[in-house]
Amino acid sequence: MVLDFAGYRTYDSIIRCKEIFKQSRFTIISQPTHNARALFLAKELGVDAVAFAAQDVPGGYSFRTYLREYLARPKAILDVYLLDRSRYESKRASPVQQRIIHYK
Repeated sequence: MVLDFAGYRTYDSIIRCKEIFKQSRFTIISQPTHNARALFLAKELGVDAVAFAAQDVPGGYSFRTYLREYLARPKAILDVYLLDRSRYESKRASPVQQRIIHYK
């Protein structure tokens, strides 16, 4: 399992996983509302990904969470089809930023 400490956006995290961590297949673990967008981005960026839905937060999602996801979905389409940021060169993470956790 790898934690991406420099991935602040789903789009960037998927590109970093592919380019920095050299992974072409991986599992995305997130909330159900986020997984659909993450899988869309992974597919469009040429990554073979599956998603695991983490347990929902107690009490449900806030208005802010729904608003963020509502705005992030069109942004994902812009990232993939119009902005074409898939060719940018990600900066390599420093050893402090790039921590790998191994589980047996």
